[in-house]
Amino acid sequence: MKLMINMLKERIKHNLQIIKKNEEEVRSILNLPLSNERSELLQERFGENRKMLDENHDSLAIELQMINYMIKFKDVLKHQAKEIESSNFIENSNEYQDNNLEEQPINIESKILELTVNGAIPYNASHPNFNDNEFYDNLLEAYTQAENYEMCSQMLKMKSNK
Repeated sequence: MKLMINMLKERIKHNLQIIKKNEEEVRSILNLPLSNERSELLQERFGENRKMLDENHDSLAIELQMINYMIKFKDVLKHQAKEIESSNFIENSNEYQDNNLEEQPINIESKILELTVNGAIPYNASHPNFNDNEFYDNLLEAYTQAENYEMCSQMLKMKSNK
């Protein structure tokens, strides 16, 4: 699962590089005189960026589901990893070793907080940590430090509506 999460992260980074390149091309296309060709080029770049953004959205959702699964079933996963290791089912594999699973939830919580602050995961009733008061406090603090008072206000409204 960790390998897949890392693959998703790399794909997202790759897509963001393409999006950035396309944005630079859009800026230069906008300097061209108005024409059907210009409109087609813009539509092509915007379409490609939309496709990349949609893929990134899906990838983040899958990554989040995998992270939540790992959190929820970390004891089971740890037990399975030890069984696999002890039975030599997979030789010379580091993928299934204990690998600091005890520390993983802290890193995952940080990642979820980071993704939420950056807007990749919307904070609403379907957010995985929506009912977690500690997460709420940390998120509110992060928005305050970032001086994103609009989000602070929205969060306070959501809390009062709970």
